[in-house]
Amino acid sequence: MTSKLDYIVRSLSRGTNKKYETYVINSIWNKINNSEVEFVTQQYVKDSEGNIRYIDMYFPQIKFAIEVDEPYHNSNGQSSRDSARAEAIRTAVLDSTIADSFSVITFKRVKIFNDDGGEKSIEQLNHSIDQVVSEIKRALDNLGQPISWDYDEGSRMVNIIKRGYLMRGDNLTTMKNIIHVFGKDLRGWQKSTYHINGVTIWSPTLSFNGSDRGGWINTINEDLSIIYESGTGKDGKGKNPGDAQWDIDHSTKRVVFLKYKDALGNKYRRFLGVYMCGGYDNEKNAEIWKLTSDKYVL
Repeated sequence: MTSKLDYIVRSLSRGTNKKYETYVINSIWNKINNSEVEFVTQQYVKDSEGNIRYIDMYFPQIKFAIEVDEPYHNSNGQSSRDSARAEAIRTAVLDSTIADSFSVITFKRVKIFNDDGGEKSIEQLNHSIDQVVSEIKRALDNLGQPISWDYDEGSRMVNIIKRGYLMRGDNLTTMKNIIHVFGKDLRGWQKSTYHINGVTIWSPTLSFNGSDRGGWINTINEDLSIIYESGTGKDGKGKNPGDAQWDIDHSTKRVVFLKYKDALGNKYRRFLGVYMCGGYDNEKNAEIWKLTSDKYVL
């Protein structure tokens, strides 16, 4: 297993062909001086048009992005292109994020050159860096709660188990790891459901534009409080009123981990909460699952 130190060292060494970027990024990290603050360098983003873009430094805990403006950013027309690029990244990340309290992304640019085209002195550049670091620390303070950086899946599982409960936004990547958090170890598990401790773990993939995903058509409302479970009817993949009535009669509880991939390239099974059957929607031909709690005690 890679240590956090090794991960940080590798991250800070990316993009070293850009000398100013390397200086700025390393300075920011050292001035923050908190190993629980998560960061990514050269963060991949795929926008709505399929273009691949990269953020020089990104802090996912507070959705804070930093771009280092090397000399070419002073060229004619580059400022408007930078603004358009930032807006494309904002839209892509926010539109692909589920169960997250942030509605904005902060973009800050660290300029290497003054407006007149002259290179900043070391004192001027460090002052710009200090201003950005102050904003980052303020954003972290505004979270109002302690932060922790679970840089790998193993440490994330350990911390969830130690905490004793799941809360909305917890991310795991495989059903095997989810089941481990519930206290059982399996060599592997490919299905999207697993029954344990009197509940059903369910990790559905959402359908978009009515297309099925493996025969299932699962949709969710805007505030994530209702999931509609439907299917094509092929190979037994679908729901009927009798299924819903059975789940109501038996007080079926589903602990839901939504499976998706965001614009940053992260593949998640994100915990949404505990859902129970709320009936059947005849228009959608779907069983209705309603949120009862965004927390689950293990």
